[in-house]
Amino acid sequence: MTAPPEITRLPIDVIHLILDKLNTEDQINFGQVHVNFSKALCYYNKKVYEKIHPYKLPIQFWPTILPICGSEIVQIHELFSKHSEVPIVLIEKYCQNIESIQLKVHSRNVNKITSLLSKRKSLKSVHLYVLDKFELPIEVMDAIRELPQLNELLLYGVNGEQIDLVQHLNHLEVLSITLKLDSMPVNIFKICSHIKNLRSLHISNFDLSFTNKSVLELTNLESLAICNSQISTEIPYFPKLKRLKFWGNKYLVLKLNLYDWIATHAGTLRSLELSFENPQTFKEIDFLEALKVCSSIADFRLHSSISNLFLPSFVKILIKNSFSVGNPFILSCPNSLKIIKELERIPNSGIIQVRNINGLPAEVVNMARHDPLIPGNIAGQWVKGFSLYVLAQFFEIACEDKMTSPCSWHYPSYLFYVF
Repeated sequence: MTAPPEITRLPIDVIHLILDKLNTEDQINFGQVHVNFSKALCYYNKKVYEKIHPYKLPIQFWPTILPICGSEIVQIHELFSKHSEVPIVLIEKYCQNIESIQLKVHSRNVNKITSLLSKRKSLKSVHLYVLDKFELPIEVMDAIRELPQLNELLLYGVNGEQIDLVQHLNHLEVLSITLKLDSMPVNIFKICSHIKNLRSLHISNFDLSFTNKSVLELTNLESLAICNSQISTEIPYFPKLKRLKFWGNKYLVLKLNLYDWIATHAGTLRSLELSFENPQTFKEIDFLEALKVCSSIADFRLHSSISNLFLPSFVKILIKNSFSVGNPFILSCPNSLKIIKELERIPNSGIIQVRNINGLPAEVVNMARHDPLIPGNIAGQWVKGFSLYVLAQFFEIACEDKMTSPCSWHYPSYLFYVF
């Protein structure tokens, strides 16, 4: 009689059938029984464990799973873990192919993060959030500078004097910097002019008071977000700018109207988002004049209510800009439902597709707002359930650090104005 095969020699397909019946904790325990099981577990969950964060894989499992599957992990995000800290030493030891990290930085882990940055040259994306009064050491910036493949960098809660080193990151394509409040003025555009491949720039809490006449053009910049900043000098011209976000700024430039500066990008600008501390700051007439010139803008997000008088002229300009029912203009605003009703009275208004400021169709938001939990209301259940889940995660950051407005949190735009 032939002896049955040892369980450790079962075909991988059979092992996967076993894993199908187990929850996460049991799968991890199963993987610790034998090296063949750990290999099977790693292969079974290859896509699952490529990108991990505490809400996807609870931190208590990380000391077990990193030694097993660490070589497969390319992305680790700690950001939403409030009560636990990711095991940075284990990440450094086992995640040899890590490409992207999002980590909170404080006095207890800064040396470990510095070591991780120094040894993991595979890193392409680094997000560091300094959420308390801790000052980011120069050693961290030096380690970042030595990453040969880095093309995306986010720094949250840093001081202005720490930004100069950014200009040496020659391969950088995406840069986001949120300064601590009351940081020294920084000529960020001059610094970034040395980064030839920069395509996206997000800045918040900046004092833009330097003259930029001698600043070299950021010839490849396609996306620009300026938030919660004081602007007292003319912003440079960006020849390839496609997306502009202007949120909560104090624009104090007397020589050049904001909308005139926007109009200088008429040949390239496709998407525009505006938000003002005082909603009355939105000048409808000035915007319409800019829109006449910027005929390529097809997506406009406004965090201020739009008046009824604005709409007829708005529709006429969009018709001249060649928009149609088959090629609609996307308008997102807080009073979207009211706008839809007003547009019904205006001829040819079908060329405008109105959305709530969260990015969802206004009708879906209206359904969710009125009947979020009734049976069969899939839209309402999805909007409310998913938004509450993600919103809770992002507000953990806000509760820990109140130094900035939501613009600096890098949250999905659909989280607000839903309810």
